[in-house]
Formats: sequence, C-alpha cells, structure tokens
Amino acid sequence: MGVIDIGTLKIKLQIVKLASPNNLATVYKSNTLTCLGLRMHENNNRPKQEYLEQTFNELSRCKQIIEKEGVDKLRVVSTHALREMGDVGKEIAKQIQQSVGFNVEIISQEEEANLFFQAVTGDFPTKKDLTVVDIGGGSVQILIGNKNQLKKTFLLKAGAQYLHDTLVPAIPGKTFLPKKKLKE
Repeated sequence: MGVIDIGTLKIKLQIVKLASPNNLATVYKSNTLTCLGLRMHENNNRPKQEYLEQTFNELSRCKQIIEKEGVDKLRVVSTHALREMGDVGKEIAKQIQQSVGFNVEIISQEEEANLFFQAVTGDFPTKKDLTVVDIGGGSVQILIGNKNQLKKTFLLKAGAQYLHDTLVPAIPGKTFLPKKKLKE
C-alpha cells in the first residue's frame, strides 16, 4: 500500500506493508522539495513552470519506486496548493493523470484535517482531548478532539511558504533566500 501527498512545498511518498494484523511497517519513505505552490499568489494562483516541472519529475520518480516495490493499492492526494489554484489545480491533476497515471484527489480542508488528526492521535493512549497543529507550506490547521472524534478545526492561511511569499516582498531590498546553494 502507498500514499503520495502533493503539498505546497513537498511531495511525500510512503509505502507500507502489513507486518502483523494491526501493524504497518514502512517499506519506503521520501519527502522531496518540489515547491509547487512557491510564489503562486504572485502568478495568478498558478504554479511557476519550473516548480511544475519539478513536481512532475518527482511524481515520475515516485511511480518508478511504486512499480519496483509492487504497490497494489495507492492513494494520491493534494492539499492546499492545488485546492487554492481552483480550476488550474484541477487541470494540473488531469495532466498528472495523463502523463504519470496517478489519479489525484484534491481533498478538502476538512478531509485533510481528519486524516492528519487520525494519524497523529491514533496511537495516543489517552481518551482526553488533544490539540494538534499541522503547519504546512500553505496553511496551518489547529485541530481539537480525542482519538474518537475531531471536535473543532481552525484553518489559518499562515503556512510557512504563504507567509514568506506574502511578507518578504514587503521588505524592500531584503531577501531571505540563499544567494548560492547551501551545502547539504
């Protein structure tokens, strides 16, 4: 089984297998910077071509890994960036289907909140309410509930990339991007 999350900044791939009746073991995991939503608000809610190409290249790489690992079930979701792009996002999802073969679900903020909350709270031994914060590239979600129920959600357009894109141009002559590539 596998899942791909196409986010504002990164594409995440996780492949798991059933290790025992209630236990999944990770076979492969990646978290690759593609910048799909980088500066999209300066580009009429469209991705810049270079970031779109990086996204398609990474999805092609993911497809090779999925085929190599013999994944029989796959879910491909996209969150904030494609959702914010509206019809453009839907068109990109169609292009991904045609070129890579992945059926991309552009999930709602509510579904994104539920999936994240379940993933985080599923192994907590307490039945008490918890507050979980999901900080993404495009948005921040504050989620409150317990392992049985997500009770409240708050969505803030305050993700790391969204804030950078919104605030950095407001500081004349100042950039926070590195002038040359940093060594890894």
